[in-house]
Amino acid sequence: MKLAVWKTGHEIADTVAQSLAEGFDAEIYNTSAWEAVRDNSKWQGYDAHIGYGILRGMSDVFRACEATNRPWHNCDRGYFNPSHYDGYYRISYKGTQARYDVAYPIIRSYEGELKSPRKDDPSKPILICPPTDAVCEFFGVGQWSWRIAQAAWEPCPIIRNKGDPNPINWDDYRAVITFNSSVGWQALINGIPCLSDPTHSVVGSYYNTKSIDECIEMFNTRPRKPLLDFMASHQFTLAEIRQGLAWPLLKHYLSSSDGIQESQLQHPSASTPSGSALKHRFQSIS
Repeated sequence: MKLAVWKTGHEIADTVAQSLAEGFDAEIYNTSAWEAVRDNSKWQGYDAHIGYGILRGMSDVFRACEATNRPWHNCDRGYFNPSHYDGYYRISYKGTQARYDVAYPIIRSYEGELKSPRKDDPSKPILICPPTDAVCEFFGVGQWSWRIAQAAWEPCPIIRNKGDPNPINWDDYRAVITFNSSVGWQALINGIPCLSDPTHSVVGSYYNTKSIDECIEMFNTRPRKPLLDFMASHQFTLAEIRQGLAWPLLKHYLSSSDGIQESQLQHPSASTPSGSALKHRFQSIS
């Protein structure tokens, strides 16, 4: 299989891209030249495309892949221990997070400590972590109107935007709502239920619930360990990427012989609720 790796001119993205190119024996292009690559015969010659994040032209590459029905993978900071450059990086097929796929073999286990589930307390507020403007634009969901949705909640939820440096005191919250924020799996590890988007979040696709009550019930009945093992199996260090250890993961999602059908995988071209529909959904959550 022939892969194209994309760099963006950003130091972190380009360092990761170089590691991907070494591990997959792939050619590197710069997103500033993606239109030229797309419009010539080279675009037709690659089995898949991969790049870091969705900024600085990467979203254009991924959309072009969708428009021409070409597989693509997103690489970003890991689910656990996400640190540059001595931490983990996750790799997701046709999305910014891997979907839960029971057909993919677990190749490494989550080794951290799982806190016991916390007793449900409806008097505690919900922690809401809204997506960034870039995430909303990439997935075509518009603005989620999170603050308007507060009117449907008692007590009033707490809004936490990306980049907030303050540590989370998990004892303060009943549950967490995210689109596909990493706060979701931090919550699960700390014994807090999390409601996330089932199409674009691995947490959401595993629990697949539509209300806080459903989320809490599922959290208390469906074990966390299989999900965390799955997530751990989709992340790699830069050294592991350079050594080609991520190749079986890409091959799994690119080869029909591995038992994965396209219909089982969701990506940005899938039907996604509009901003108004999402507002209604969160106003009506029990």
